[in-house]
Amino acid sequence: MRRTFLCTAALTAAALKPAVTRRGWCTGAAAAITSLAPQVASADGVGPGMFVETKNMASNPDASLSRDPMNSNVLFSQDFYFKYGRSPPFLQDATSEIPDGGAVPFTRVQQRYEAYGKYAARVLAGVEAFRALKGAVDNGSWASVASDDTKYNLRAMGLLANGLMASENNGPGNVLFLTRWYVNECALDIGDVAKAADKAQAAAAWERGRKAINSALIVLNKEISPKVGEQFVLVER
Repeated sequence: MRRTFLCTAALTAAALKPAVTRRGWCTGAAAAITSLAPQVASADGVGPGMFVETKNMASNPDASLSRDPMNSNVLFSQDFYFKYGRSPPFLQDATSEIPDGGAVPFTRVQQRYEAYGKYAARVLAGVEAFRALKGAVDNGSWASVASDDTKYNLRAMGLLANGLMASENNGPGNVLFLTRWYVNECALDIGDVAKAADKAQAAAAWERGRKAINSALIVLNKEISPKVGEQFVLVER
């Protein structure tokens, strides 16, 4: 009697279990591969595991066209474009709203003070070098002056942003990614100045860089209170 019951149970389980055929297995495997493959998305709807179409990269019309779609030729690879697959707008002045409703992160005054003391002088020197680049564009020597990109200290600007906006408790957030994008853009624009075929192209690239560096300084200034240091002066035309 017990043997009959076990056999009946085994037959019932086998009947309930769906049969696996070669065709069914191939169909399931193809569906799994499709679900795991990175999807192509427009710049307006980027999600995890998605690639962004190159043609949709420059949602900011003034963004440098020299940026590699995979972000391989920038100073800080993890920036706003890396996260969202699009280019944010430039900021006009201190009253400009941070794109995407970003809120300036809270970090300790002591941390910001130390970061400012470590990097501010280099950032100031880099900003002055960028101002001087405009003179080189005007007198026709832009190629040689822009080719030495180390004097603009843009890496120091990005590191200052790290110190002002990130901490052990709060990792990099949207505002830091945004600032890195502005820093990266300025670096790309300086490279565009160096490669410019004529004065008009060099001047246009410098103006894009001015918008980018000013945007970075505007965000940095939001984190620089009187207890931290003196805010940076923007670059005029």
